[in-house]
Amino acid sequence: MDSKMVEKAEIKLVGKEIRTSNKDKNCSVEIGKLWEEFLGQKFGDAIQNKISSDEVLGLYTDYENKEFGAYSLVAGCEVSNVPAVPKGMVLKTIPSSKYFVVTAKGKMPESIGEAWEYIWNADIQRTYTGDFELYDKRYDGSENSEVDIYVAVK
Repeated sequence: MDSKMVEKAEIKLVGKEIRTSNKDKNCSVEIGKLWEEFLGQKFGDAIQNKISSDEVLGLYTDYENKEFGAYSLVAGCEVSNVPAVPKGMVLKTIPSSKYFVVTAKGKMPESIGEAWEYIWNADIQRTYTGDFELYDKRYDGSENSEVDIYVAVK
């Protein structure tokens, strides 16, 4: 699996949020509903000052007990500034960080699950300050889709 280390500046993200846990049997259903709602109801259209209209992020943040406890997942868009947060959405700030980046390639969401398994077993020191999946033009729903997963590390 392709991986690399990169550094990124602070990111401001506006989007729709849920609170869940990997231990929850309905976790994948809840996550699927979040994405269906965000994309299907075009929540991204209401977000002002997007950095890119071709990128959507899935931010994992506010970890309760590292990957073992509850966390927040925000489906949203990076913004340059925030004059107002649309109703039903939140603003999250991801601090500047060094990231371990893994690229999931192939059929989704299976490839994303495999990439997270790779991350969970990787010899890295996670900071849990904010991890995110980046969906851009390479994600087209085909068997050749690609998604980058950014995991904050020390």
